[in-house]
Amino acid sequence: MHRRHFTAAVALAALTACSTPLQSTTATRASATEILWDNYGVPHIYADDAQAAYYAFGRAQMENHAELLLLNIASARGRYAEYFGAGKNDENVRSDMDVLTNGVPERAVQWLTSGGEEQRALLSAFADGVNDWAESNRDTIDPAIARVLPIKPSDSLALYQLSVHYSFMGARAYTNAKAWQAGQKRAEISNSAFGSNAYAITPKKSATGNAMLIGNPHIDLGAVGPQRDDGFPAARKGLFHWMEAHLVIPGKTNFTGVAFVGSPLQAIGFNDNLGWSHTVNAIQNADVYDLKLEDGDKYRFGNQTLALTKRPASLKVCDFGTDQCEARSFTIASSIHGPVIARRGDSHALALKIAGLDTDRPALQYWRMMTAANITQFESAFSMLQMPYFNVIYADRDGHIMHVDAGRRPVRPWGDYDTYRGILDGSDPRLLWKETVAWNKLPQVRDPVGGFVQNSNDSPWTSTFPAALKPSQFPAWMSFNLMDLRPQQSALALLAKPRLTMDDLVAAKQSTRMILADRWLPDLIPLARKSGDTDLLAAAKVLESWDRRADTDSKGAVLFDRFRVAYVATDAPPPPNGNPTTPPEMFRTAFNPARPLETPVGIGQPERAVLALREAVQSMQKDKLPLDIEWGAIHRIALTGRDKSWRNPRELANYPSAGSMDAYGGLRLVKYVPSPADGKMRAAAGEGWIQAIEFQPDGAKAQVLLVYGNASRPGSPHIVDQLPLFAEKALRPAWRDRRSIEANLSRRETVDYSGK
Repeated sequence: MHRRHFTAAVALAALTACSTPLQSTTATRASATEILWDNYGVPHIYADDAQAAYYAFGRAQMENHAELLLLNIASARGRYAEYFGAGKNDENVRSDMDVLTNGVPERAVQWLTSGGEEQRALLSAFADGVNDWAESNRDTIDPAIARVLPIKPSDSLALYQLSVHYSFMGARAYTNAKAWQAGQKRAEISNSAFGSNAYAITPKKSATGNAMLIGNPHIDLGAVGPQRDDGFPAARKGLFHWMEAHLVIPGKTNFTGVAFVGSPLQAIGFNDNLGWSHTVNAIQNADVYDLKLEDGDKYRFGNQTLALTKRPASLKVCDFGTDQCEARSFTIASSIHGPVIARRGDSHALALKIAGLDTDRPALQYWRMMTAANITQFESAFSMLQMPYFNVIYADRDGHIMHVDAGRRPVRPWGDYDTYRGILDGSDPRLLWKETVAWNKLPQVRDPVGGFVQNSNDSPWTSTFPAALKPSQFPAWMSFNLMDLRPQQSALALLAKPRLTMDDLVAAKQSTRMILADRWLPDLIPLARKSGDTDLLAAAKVLESWDRRADTDSKGAVLFDRFRVAYVATDAPPPPNGNPTTPPEMFRTAFNPARPLETPVGIGQPERAVLALREAVQSMQKDKLPLDIEWGAIHRIALTGRDKSWRNPRELANYPSAGSMDAYGGLRLVKYVPSPADGKMRAAAGEGWIQAIEFQPDGAKAQVLLVYGNASRPGSPHIVDQLPLFAEKALRPAWRDRRSIEANLSRRETVDYSGK
């Protein structure tokens, strides 16, 4: 049995500036673990060992996100409809069926054993922390949500699979499946909310002589972004909601980073010696195979005729918050490729094969990354490849930097990147891959002569300049060969000066400059003037005086935005990574890999561009908007909260938003959706966690921001308290020594966890 004891939190009105330094305090601590809560709701956990730290982190996640944590676990168990009803148009049922079809809960249980005792101890401690907090505070959770309790150690592994394997990695596969059901070969457009920026510089590129790192993952705004107003949230709504925490284990680590709610795995962050960030890469490691079914459920595979294997399955669907339930039975069918995830009326089925289903030690890998002291230890941990996705961008106190286009990448028999973008022929055995690329064969750059690495979801060939890698050095299927506008702006900022300050790096990261305008306006403005049209002359005047940014007070950005939508003739989201966000034919000169920082450029279809500009002007006139209306008058970032039942969303804060979509090339990425309530555009994804670290001789000095705050519980002040900083393009200091933490303390609590 576990022996656990909780000492009630003691609120602190004030602390003197002469608090005991971190070193002497931690050296004399007893077995009790401290959680120091700062004024932004960030827990600073001081523990003697990893299990005690993870136990406290479980408690801290519940303190800030109890409802969201339990909803995420319900999604990962494939029991969301059992706890919270079928959902609109059975959306929760479909989510549960998909989770069960892919075997997520069962595999999580297997991983808990196969992943080894060290990882199991960490996950068990985290689960104990969640459950112990709930035991003491259950009356603060709505009974309908509390039904998910208790959580199990395997639940975090299920949540990891659902988030990484079947959401990040699987996004394109499921988009392709939907297009396939409509009779298309592949999906040309992906409604993905995933992206990111990251870059690192060496001491020789740094004005201070210290390595520096910027990390800025782009995903959705979590559980507090735009909300549906018809009641309880759908399954998977908060899978990508970050929580910040600071873990201090004397002699082991002093780590600041973020984890998805429901998981102890801090996926991005830094300690005093090193740090890293991830960006979404475009490795194709979730394949879908088309099977032509004959004689019932038989399919051809080479010279063989095989039958789908089938097993019965069922799930419960209950009226929300009640025991009034019905069982829904279905059949899980699988081919040699994997489970069938879609069928079509013409006797075709689609099977899914996901890489990395043997990555059973993710928490252990990241724990070793968190506690690494140098690049050798970090590479030893990361090369375990228990994370089957993402680029990693790294820097350390010794001055090393690194970019790895990482993940579990299938070894292909032939072809290039495009060969494997769509639906694959399930009858061809050669397309059923059996192994993935080894760590030392992945594209990676370490300490390049240019002094920097960067990635904004571009290919590995453009990670630094002068280029350190060539596509010819790798198989053609390894990656695409494209540098879109956002990574171009990233690289151009890093090339702008021989040496860069932290202020330079942060200013670049916060840049809203629409590099697309730089490429189009020199052609578009003369075309508008040549037309002689009064409205187009007025538009040309606005565009010429515009600062080419998407700042809140930028005048001309709204007009340019509407021009682009009309010119490209779609307001659909950008395509998947590896496709240009604007079709090549829209430019006079398309992207050229030999000129990656200069192309694409120019207006490719002048007559169409003039018509599009006229359409943009007319649309603004119809909406009674001045051509020079400020960007922030239309584009907003609003955060919402819910009541105790997790229903009835209401707006908590609403600010003008600076930043634009992928296609415009701004590094401050914000993806918007129209708001039916007021006709404005609401931020739905993009900017979330930001970390800016300088590795000084005595440790890491950092600024950070979590745009939507560090909590989601009803009534918490920490949903909106960081939003004003975001609106001001400001970051906040990362408090990492005890003196600064106690000078900004909200309250203190102690917990005891002695393990088994």
